[in-house]
Parts: sequence; C-alpha cells; structure tokens
Amino acid sequence: MDTGVDELARVGARTVVQGLTALKEGPRPPAMADFPFLLCLLDAPGGSRIEGRLVVDWHRLRNRGSAATREIETNWFHRLRNRLETDPPRAARLRAALEEDRRRPDPDPDVPEGTGAADTEGPTDPAASPAPDLPQSAGDHVDFRSATFQDQVVGVQHHHYGSMPAPIAWRPADEVAPLEFGVRPTRRVPGLPEVPPYIPRDCDKRLRAELGHPGLVLILGEPYVGKSYSAWHGVQSLPDPVLYLPEPGEDLRALLTEPEGGHGRSVVWLDDLTDHLGDGRLGPRLLGRLTTLGVVVIGTMPADEYYRRRAGTEPGDRVVAMARTVEVPREWSEGELQRLAGHRRDPRAYPAFLWSGREGAASYFAIGHLLFDKALRYLEAAAEGGSVSAAREAGRLHRDRAERWLRRAAEAGDGAAAHELGDVLVGPGRIREAHFWYQQAYDTGFDQAAASLGGLFLNWGDPKTAEYWFRLGVDHGDARVMNGLAIMLGRTDGNEPEREELLRRAAASGYR
Repeated sequence: MDTGVDELARVGARTVVQGLTALKEGPRPPAMADFPFLLCLLDAPGGSRIEGRLVVDWHRLRNRGSAATREIETNWFHRLRNRLETDPPRAARLRAALEEDRRRPDPDPDVPEGTGAADTEGPTDPAASPAPDLPQSAGDHVDFRSATFQDQVVGVQHHHYGSMPAPIAWRPADEVAPLEFGVRPTRRVPGLPEVPPYIPRDCDKRLRAELGHPGLVLILGEPYVGKSYSAWHGVQSLPDPVLYLPEPGEDLRALLTEPEGGHGRSVVWLDDLTDHLGDGRLGPRLLGRLTTLGVVVIGTMPADEYYRRRAGTEPGDRVVAMARTVEVPREWSEGELQRLAGHRRDPRAYPAFLWSGREGAASYFAIGHLLFDKALRYLEAAAEGGSVSAAREAGRLHRDRAERWLRRAAEAGDGAAAHELGDVLVGPGRIREAHFWYQQAYDTGFDQAAASLGGLFLNWGDPKTAEYWFRLGVDHGDARVMNGLAIMLGRTDGNEPEREELLRRAAASGYR
C-alpha cells in the first residue's frame, strides 16, 4: 500500500475531525461548504453521501463529546484511503486542497489557545498527527529536499507485495443513524427528525426472520421504495448488533479475522450490493467463510438485476445466487396504508397518505419535497407583482417561505392556497390555525379540503366528526376520501358492504 496515501488519509481524517469539533457548538449542522477540501470526492463512488456522514458525525460529537473523536477519525481515515489508493489523480487533488486549506487564515483569530479543535482526544500514534507540510510522493520516491532535520535520519523503504486490509471499525448499531444507512431526508419540520416517520411494511416480519441467520440477505426493490429504511429497522431489531459499513469497493478480507459480537450479531451493510462485487471485494468464497463465522451480510439490489444475475456464471453472479431475498414492493397494501393514515406521532404522515397514492408513499417522503423549488424563481416575481395564483404556487413550491405567499393568496380568497396553508401549518403542529384555513378553503368552494378536515378530526380522536367530513368528500367525488373512509370504517367495525362499495368506487375513479 502506498504510505503516501496512508499519510494523506490520516491528515484528511484529522482535518475533518478538527472541523467538526470547531462546528460542534454551532447552531446548524455542517455542510460541504465548511469542508471545501472534500469537494473533490463528490463524484467518487459513494460521494453523494459525504455530507450526510458529516451531519451524522457532528451529531455524535455533540452527544458524546471527545469520546467519539477517535472512532470518527478512524472511520474517516478508512473512508478516504479506500477512495484514494486506486485513484492517484483524486489523491493529488485532495493533497492540493488540503494544502490550500492549511494556508487559509483562521476565520476567528480571537479564539484563545487551548479551546479549539486541536484539544480533542485523538489517536496516540504519532503518525496520526498531520505534519506541517505534506511530503510529495511519486511511486516509491518521497521528496524530502525541502525538509529540515535536527538529528540523524534513517530512511527505510518498505516493499508491500500485496496489501493487507486495515482493521475493521465495528460500531454498535444504535449509534448508526438512518441517514448514514442511506435513508433520504424528507421535508424539514422544526422539532422533527430529518428522516421521515417509519411506517412498518408487511415484509418486515420476514426480513427480521432472515436477519436472524448468518449469510447474505438481499433486499430487492425499485428506487425510492424504502429498502434502506427497512434494512435499518431490521438490523435494530437484532439483539445487541454491531455494524460495519464499508465504502464501495473496499477490501473486505479483514472481516475474516475480526468478526465481533458473537454468532449472528456482527452485521455488514452493503447498500447497492453491485458496488461491492468484484476482485478483492465480496466473492463466493469470502461470503461462505463469513457465513461460517456467523456474520450477517445485508445488501440491496433492484429486483430485475437480481433475477438477471442469479443465473449468471461470474463470481459476482454466484454471490447473488447465494442470497436469501426479501422484496419491498412499491405498491402499499391496505394494511400498510391504514398504518400510514393512523400514524399520529409525526404530522407529515397523514399528508403523505392523502397525496401519494397507493404506490408512492415512500417516494413522496424521499423526493416529493425536492420538487417544491422547481418553478419558484418563475413564480416569485409574478407573486410580487400581485398575481394571486403565482403567490399560491410559490407557496406550494417553496416551503421555507410558504406561509408568507400562501397567506397572501388565501387572504385574497384563493381556496386552494388556503388549503395548502393548512398543510404547511399542520407540519409544525399549529393544528388550530390549520383547521381555520382548511375551513376557509372549504367555504370558498375548494371541495378537497373536506378530506383534510376529516383527517384532522380523526387525529383528534373524533371519528364521528371525521366521518361527517369524509362523507362530504365522498359526495364531491373525491376518490382519495372514498379510500380513506373505507379504511376508517374498517378500523371502527363499520358497514362491510359500504366499505367494499367505497373501495370499488375509488378504484373505478382511478385511485391506486
């Protein structure tokens, strides 16, 4: 292994920890702009998750203080080294970025000595501390011509014929947040987690059963159906599990000598399994030995790729054929929709039930909020010019300023805007205000508000009033309300023939 890459990864990891420590007491989580030297990694495999890992490690530092420093630095060392050792141009870019970062003046020179990031507890190995200047390397040559030596120097050249994998950094599963597992953040609401509420899927019981046995468990499904979130909750259900989350392409041989936690408790998470197949990665023999050692390996893959590869003859195909599979379907069952509609701890759940349809609840949570900004720049100018419809649409598409624009349009008598304003107010828990604007929306002729009013009263524990509003929605031909009323009747032992008729009418109206 190139010792220059080792040293570069150590310096980069140390710099990340110093930056996170400096931001630890700040009012906001870190962003990529706080770590410009990492920008050169964004287009590498797994690079899109770097900012999420920074946020997770920032929370860990805030919660555990210096006790988390060593583990965070070790993880970043492995993360950087695995990306750099096979990509010399990227290593050169990171080296230059770190040099530039080192020369950047301290943005807050008034901070007294002894209170900054340098005081965090770190590795005791002297090699882990960044040198003032990074030695430049090319192949087996290290250039020390600009260095200063105070005593005798002995140079030793090590030849590594085949690299040895680094030690594995196992972590308690309850310290690994869903974001680090690859779960996508959803619409932000003050006081609520960045990830969406988890609604149990029908496949969860089978997944937990499969995770109770060593070997490869492969979760199949289309993009944005919730595979990573199901996997995270499945792992949390195991008794005292420990986790390892390797980077794409990482050497996994060290797993053979360092399984931790006992039989069936060591879990390796390989999101997007395809990125972990190939030479030096997960092969049939390695998987077989891990299974013998009691390691649970869990990964994800699109269903069509699985069915194509399981009959193949390449080593990666043979790994796929060895997997036990659990599929997470895009379409939600009636029971799953009932659980979504009845979830009361997170106010983002019921709007997802109303607006996503049978096939889109997980996708709604994952990417629906990203669409709100799409047309904003075209609408705000028109809204400023007095356009009520533009103000309504700007409020719908830009949640950060939604209340301002939607209120302007709602006060001008726009029923759709009043309804959207109610949705915005439900999120942070301003339920009474939301009720007022839902009522205003209905009074101005926006019939869809009946469904939202029914949902409010259902969550308030008033099923009779909820049923009144749901039946008004049914009278207006709202297929979503037909489905919602049918679900409510099923939960309250309502009239079964009526319930079946409502489901039939909803399906006939195009509700899926």
